Amino acid sequence: MSRFPTDEGLNALVDELLALSPEFRAMWTEHPVSNCPPSRATSGIRMWGS
Repeated sequence: MSRFPTDEGLNALVDELLALSPEFRAMWTEHPVSNCPPSRATSGIRMWGS
């Protein structure tokens, strides 16, 4: 959540998943989001005029 720390909806969703899902809680604990490198999705489609 380091990318959107003030997103109340995202925070509420994560809090709910942490409370309700032992599997999510384990994954969240083991793999902090802040350690994930940024990524960019590309489609491979050329834009008009490029």
